[in-house]
Amino acid sequence: MRGFGGRAPKVLINRMIFIKIIVFSDTHGNIDGARFVLDKIQPDVIIHLGDLGSDADDIHYCYPNIIMHAVHGNSDPQKNHPLEKLINIGERNIYLTHGYQFDVKYDFYLRMKLREGSDIVRYAKRLNADILLFGHTHIPYESIIDGIHVLNPGTRSTYGVIEINGERVDKCKICTI
Repeated sequence: MRGFGGRAPKVLINRMIFIKIIVFSDTHGNIDGARFVLDKIQPDVIIHLGDLGSDADDIHYCYPNIIMHAVHGNSDPQKNHPLEKLINIGERNIYLTHGYQFDVKYDFYLRMKLREGSDIVRYAKRLNADILLFGHTHIPYESIIDGIHVLNPGTRSTYGVIEINGERVDKCKICTI
């Protein structure tokens, strides 16, 4: 096999990558519930959507071997995480934001009641996101809108679970601690 130093290239055939993600938001200094969930579920990835970003840092300190993604929220005194982030996990694009810059407390829920698209969903669609994650409202929410899995994990007593199996999103739901 010329060109490969005498070794054949590794080829993965029909191998699905299964990834479990836990999503928190608006923990506001209370990470005991998050630690309980992480000890129980042992995810591959942790996502924190802000308020408080220092909670994300504390969680990552406690679980340094788990991949961590975080964004900052409007109440985070130190902006040590980005305002938004587009990540790729498995074969899915995931857009992370706290959501305050989209006025989600008013815009998102009002428009969903009226069955109109919201600014945050339109923005996620422009980014080719498969999954949209936001916080800020403290109201757990899960749905599929315009083909995008939309999840707000709520606050303190709730969290989100996402399971990605290759190209499929097998689970995108709210759970209670």
